[in-house]
Amino acid sequence: MDATQIITLAAVGLTVLVGGAVAVRLLLPRLIRKMALRKLNEAQLAEFDVLAELLENGEVVDTLAPPQAFQVPIDRESNKKPHQQKPWLSPYPEAVKAANKRRKHELKGKQYTLTRKQIAAAASMVSVEVMPEALQPANAGPEHFFITFQLRGLTEQKIKGLAPHIIAQLGLHSLLPMPSSDYRSVRFEAHTVEPVDRLTNEKHGRDFFEAHPVENLASIPLAVTANGEVWNYPTHHGLILGMTGSGKGSPLQGLIRQVAPAVKEGRVRLFGIDPKNSEFKSFSESSLFEQLVLGQAEDNVPEAMALIERTYDLMMKRGREVRVNLEDADLGRSLDYTTETPLILLMIDELLSLLIAFQDRGKEGKRCITLLTTILAQGRSLGVIVIAATQEADKELLGRMRNNFANVIVLKQPSAYFNDLFLGEGAAAAGFDSTKIAPANKSNGYATAGIGFVKEETGNPVRVRFAYSSDRDIADLVLANRKPLASRVQVQEEDPFEEPTEKDIEESWGFVDGPEEDDEDDNGEAGLPPIK
Repeated sequence: MDATQIITLAAVGLTVLVGGAVAVRLLLPRLIRKMALRKLNEAQLAEFDVLAELLENGEVVDTLAPPQAFQVPIDRESNKKPHQQKPWLSPYPEAVKAANKRRKHELKGKQYTLTRKQIAAAASMVSVEVMPEALQPANAGPEHFFITFQLRGLTEQKIKGLAPHIIAQLGLHSLLPMPSSDYRSVRFEAHTVEPVDRLTNEKHGRDFFEAHPVENLASIPLAVTANGEVWNYPTHHGLILGMTGSGKGSPLQGLIRQVAPAVKEGRVRLFGIDPKNSEFKSFSESSLFEQLVLGQAEDNVPEAMALIERTYDLMMKRGREVRVNLEDADLGRSLDYTTETPLILLMIDELLSLLIAFQDRGKEGKRCITLLTTILAQGRSLGVIVIAATQEADKELLGRMRNNFANVIVLKQPSAYFNDLFLGEGAAAAGFDSTKIAPANKSNGYATAGIGFVKEETGNPVRVRFAYSSDRDIADLVLANRKPLASRVQVQEEDPFEEPTEKDIEESWGFVDGPEEDDEDDNGEAGLPPIK
């Protein structure tokens, strides 16, 4: 073998050696990553990629894993170079590269950061979860996910302060903090694209009621939650708060439709007062309502007062008839809704207008307000329930009544104060903000009518949309439960309804006197005895 052949072989060998080293350098990291991720499914790979990208952000990493905890001294006397932090040995190579770049200046100093360990520590404090199918918006996909940070000694405020950095790093459309019962972590709802609202995109009507009839009068299906589940109204006093066009009629009409079979069976008795003469007018020809007061003409105010007094008398009579059975541990604190003790529902639309009309009646009107307050304080256990809708819920307007409405449905309304008052402190900041619900009108097809917030038994707010009853649906319900011709109510022409002015409201603020709200058993100046 001559010199030329030796040189050629050496060159080939060197080329193979160098090529092999380069190939190993380029392919080994990919092989390691592929081996590490081989058991992950598509959703888990998407979650891993989001976490890897998030760890490239210095603010996030340094907050979760402060660099001081991962710094080691540089021994200059031994002439040993600092141990290089090889990115390809980490599951998050790009994050290590970014950290090395940030710490490059440290190699000239007295200490440097073990960036691989820092990244690993930060990664252990964060988890990413693609939203489950039930929680996905209408445009479902891996673009919608949760990010959870373990606190581990950090404050909640410090983690939430990272929100701008998270949004910038991941290019998010939105990032919302979520309420959690786990006080050791902070969770965010994240979207890289605008989520298409399922509640806006999917409207439910008569089909909802047909698919979800009432099985138990203590729990009445009325709405669909943002994750597609059925929301049941817990039978208790309820206040429906919402501005004009918000869809207050949906829960009212839904309740009537859902209890209609029980009305025919005699297990529910319906009474209604409608000063605006809009929601209940069509039921004047129906047998569903035992008594209806429509409009606020001069002659109708005493009729409304008489109906409230009748409801109060029914409650008191039932209270006197309740018997305690110690042997069966039946203490009479709640009733089964039967033909002997039916559920009595007093439904009031435009409660504010009604109370103002009562205020104008002096002592007689004030006594009627006290009767209504007493029904709210004592009626639930006796199966006498008030469901009221209003555009205003001020303390001065509703007095001590407000605290006795266990169920509050908050639809589109303008007050941030009332939003958090009824849904819980910080509800708006957590994304449960009724003031941000888009207006519903004819031009947009009432896209958001009936969308609002309720509270679960846990106290957490939930976003829902109430099933809608069209004019055709209501007409069909009336026709199916029509009174005999001779007994139909004749609705007379009356003065047109007028919304109360600001002056009317201000003048009405003094109509409920007496103790503070917490004293629920006191019945004010009427001197009405509590039920014994």
